[in-house]
Amino acid sequence: MLRRGGLHRLSMLGAWVLGAAGVLVFGGAPCQAGDIWSDIVARCPSSPRSFEQVLTYLETLRGTGRVGLASIGVTHQGRPIPLVVVAQPAATVSETKKLFIIARQHGNEPSGTTAALALAEHFAVSQGVFEQEILKRLTFIIVPVANPDGAAAGRRANSKGVDLNRDWSARTQPETRAIAAAIEAWQPDAILDLHELPAATRRPAYQENFLETAGRSPLLQAGLCAATSTISRSFASWMHYYGYPCNVFYDYPGKSLALCHRYFGLALGYPAFLCEAKNGPAMTLARKAGVHILAALVIGNYLINSQGTTPLLAAQQAPSPPTEQAPAVKQQEVTVPPAPPPQPRVAVQALPPGETSAEAHRVQIEARVLDADNFSYLTVDINGRMRTLTNRSVHRIVIDTSTLGDGTHTVVVAAHSAGGGVIAQQTCELTIERGRLLVAK
Repeated sequence: MLRRGGLHRLSMLGAWVLGAAGVLVFGGAPCQAGDIWSDIVARCPSSPRSFEQVLTYLETLRGTGRVGLASIGVTHQGRPIPLVVVAQPAATVSETKKLFIIARQHGNEPSGTTAALALAEHFAVSQGVFEQEILKRLTFIIVPVANPDGAAAGRRANSKGVDLNRDWSARTQPETRAIAAAIEAWQPDAILDLHELPAATRRPAYQENFLETAGRSPLLQAGLCAATSTISRSFASWMHYYGYPCNVFYDYPGKSLALCHRYFGLALGYPAFLCEAKNGPAMTLARKAGVHILAALVIGNYLINSQGTTPLLAAQQAPSPPTEQAPAVKQQEVTVPPAPPPQPRVAVQALPPGETSAEAHRVQIEARVLDADNFSYLTVDINGRMRTLTNRSVHRIVIDTSTLGDGTHTVVVAAHSAGGGVIAQQTCELTIERGRLLVAK
């Protein structure tokens, strides 16, 4: 296993961020290592590895000197639950930031394993200066297959038929108990749980790739809220850059703690994230893994920069074009000033609820971003609480009016640039009576 103490800590040389065009920026200056996200995605195979192939593959990484392997538990059928630690031997691991990644709680969702192994391989074997400098500040702790029995059988649940991602508040299974013990031992700075969405579904929330995490609430620690808010906005912005549609959903106290990210986030106070990659005809294994890889890079970037001064999205926004001085106009000439460019706008419409009893307490808010070339993502707040974030310029959110309470409720929809600034905003009000929408304006 990796040594966790006794090694000297090298001085901080600078923070790194994903810069313009996805190029790694270190200490504020672009490096020559290229697009780190693309480099890692290129390591993804075209088809998933079996559980036995994963174990064999991990052994090949052990010899790089940056990888430690362990079994943190055993499944009902006797399979080991592997743990991978990727770290810089020249750094003191206990003094680095630590990102804990959990993949394949559902055995039939292999893209998380593919992403986790590609990350491990890249940082284990790369001789690039910047990858090595990153590892001096960030350690990856990875459970590449959280459900070995399910993975071996190609099914969602474990060998006892238990959905592991509904077992975290109870932790009745050896897999959840082993991972929880590992997290307690490592005390990571953030947790990322990787999953897949079905290609065909009627659930509105499952139409796109999404990230789910804790929202801003006075009942949660301020540092936790700041981390989850910043990371989720950055993730949506970078997903937009790489051509992925995505939504972000926020959890608040009172939600069920049976899911992994809610248990560690809402109950234990970790910045914890659920990342769901959407299946579909165009989503190859590498394309799905790319969603997870991007989430890991964005979270790792935040962890490294959280105590630094380098902006998280430094250099991502395009510079403004130079202003040219207008030529002098002859006094006798009559000039017609050019039409001003269209201003960014947000159009918001409340769609009427359906006629069935199930639909009577649901209202859809449709938002459209218009004339905004620098659009990156859209946020929807209800009564000052963030409900969703998306990088789609046309978005619908379904609201259960029975949960709002009678009275008037304010919905604020805002369009943001990549740097987070509001470029357009619109407000509408919903008046609820007896749990149903009475007026929307």
